[in-house]
Amino acid sequence: MILFVATDAGGAKELIPVIREAFAQGQLLHVLSSPVTEPLFASAAVESEARMITSEKEAMEFLSSKKIDALIVGTTGTIKSERYLTAATKKMNIRSTAVVDEWYNFALRFQDEDGAIGKYLPDAICVPDETASKFAMEENIPENILHITGSPALAEIAERSQIYHTNPPPVPSLLQDVNDTISVLFLSEAIARGYGSAPGEHGTHGPYVGFQENIVREDLAELLEKSHKKILVLEKLHPSEGEKMHPSSVKTIEWKILSGADPVEPLLWHADVIIGMCSKALVEAKILGRSPISYQPGAADPKKYTAVRIGAAELFMSKEELAKKLPTILTKKKVQSGEWKFAAADTKAAETILGLSR
Repeated sequence: MILFVATDAGGAKELIPVIREAFAQGQLLHVLSSPVTEPLFASAAVESEARMITSEKEAMEFLSSKKIDALIVGTTGTIKSERYLTAATKKMNIRSTAVVDEWYNFALRFQDEDGAIGKYLPDAICVPDETASKFAMEENIPENILHITGSPALAEIAERSQIYHTNPPPVPSLLQDVNDTISVLFLSEAIARGYGSAPGEHGTHGPYVGFQENIVREDLAELLEKSHKKILVLEKLHPSEGEKMHPSSVKTIEWKILSGADPVEPLLWHADVIIGMCSKALVEAKILGRSPISYQPGAADPKKYTAVRIGAAELFMSKEELAKKLPTILTKKKVQSGEWKFAAADTKAAETILGLSR
């Protein structure tokens, strides 16, 4: 039996196509999720058990009880179920495979409690393309366990993009009958939790990166207010984020907050403007033919994050820079920028990853 595990949203999105492939091949499987990922699996009609593994001992007991003979996991920025289970497989002669959903923070995804790489390394690490493999090796991930497989999640989006040009997804209710209103999709993330809220602070993933979501959303609200246009902002929360209040700068523009469980793809297709920070949804937008923006005011390393690193989003690093370009940005689109050819969107990705688990 194959055990699939994803406790973070990015990992779940990558594993869902692999799980579908396993079902198609008649494989026996079990899926472990978290409170964050259980709704994502459910929305894809994948049944999962919402359970967090909290130690290597618990992991060994679980693997034994379920008679698991292969493990496929997503990756996370903190030590959670995925790593405990991977460590356990090494002692139980069980094949382990990890699927990386980004192009950065490779060491962070596999390091142990002391920051060393080794204890939590699986037998195989699947990366989306040669660029990701190169970055992984630069972060001391062993070359012999890296496999360039493509991204199952991005492959599915690329396939749907072809369909959408003739049969678009339904217009979300919030974007129906907006007439002369410009819709702005803001892709939020829990940056402050991961990297701290101010200089000198640390988060779960590391030190302050020069910006965080509250700075970005306040900047965005202030600039949009000054545009004197009729604007609807849809702030799409990350699945790991909780409820929020509107930015304090909001006065005349309309600002609506959508939960992390709401589907993002129809919004990426139909919104007029797409602005985010580091979200992989910016890459998804590019594959769908959009021209997304990455706003990282004061970023210490702005080209670190995936969308900018691989050329999927236009980077703005200051409020002044964004303000200068905003009149051009705030136009009613409705012309897609054309299909973005992306090697990582490999239609064989899910099949290749499943094959590595044997």
